[in-house]
Formats: sequence, structure tokens, C-alpha cells
Amino acid sequence: MAMLSTTNIIIYILGGLSIILLIWIIMFELRLKKLFQGGKPEGLENLLIRMNADFKELTDSNKEMEKYLSGVEDRLKSTIQNVRMIRFNPFNDSGSNQSFAMSLLNEDGNGVVITGIHSREKINVYAKPITNFQSEHKLTAEEEEVIKKKIIN
Repeated sequence: MAMLSTTNIIIYILGGLSIILLIWIIMFELRLKKLFQGGKPEGLENLLIRMNADFKELTDSNKEMEKYLSGVEDRLKSTIQNVRMIRFNPFNDSGSNQSFAMSLLNEDGNGVVITGIHSREKINVYAKPITNFQSEHKLTAEEEEVIKKKIIN
């Protein structure tokens, strides 16, 4: 076996590097074709311009959505969220738990407590306004119980 000369070794190394570069170029071309999807390189600039316009539109839409959700959140605070009811017997000597006290309150504790007192002869219904989980009218123990502040996390 003859010894390889320095020139032959360099030729083999350069040939190997050429094959590696050729494989790398082919892979790079395939990735570019996939990126452009059959389009021309100037299509990349149009793609970036379109993506920038889409991003601006998405940002504007996001701002509108945040504004809308803020309004929904404000309206939600004023809706009835705390509904509680208990039944009780106001008379020790007769009847059963036919009477009731029910609270209809928003997040801030504003609303109404409705009480129905059931007796043999009649049913009386009372409504008392509630502000900040308190009433300017005297409340019964049952009414106090249904308006207890609900802890919201």
C-alpha cells in the first residue's frame, strides 16, 4: 500500500467537506421552500408586513376586549349574587316552619331582605332595604342571619 501524499489527503478532506456542504445546502433549500411555500423570496417581506398588520389588529382587539370586560365586571358587581333563605317558625305555640326570610344582595351588600310571616289567619310579607349589609330598619334574628356578609375570594 502506497502512502497517501499530502495533496491526496487535502483532496479527500475537501471532497468530504464538499459533500457535507452540499447536504447542508439541500436541507437549507428544503427549509426555505417550506417557509415560502412555493412563493418567491420577496413574499417574505409581504408576509412580515401582513403579520405586523395582524399583530396591530390583534392588539387593538385586545384593548377593546379589556375595556368591555372592565364594563362587564362593573355591571356584575351590581347584580344579585348573594341569595340566602331560611325557614323558621315565629310562633312557639303553633304551626311549623312556614315563615321565611330571604336576602337578595349584590357584591357590596346592597339589596333587600324579604320576610314572610305565616299564621293561621294570614300571611304578612315585609321587605326591608339593605345597604352595605345593614338596614336602617330593625331586623329580626332570621333577617340578620340571611344578610350576613358572604366572604368572596
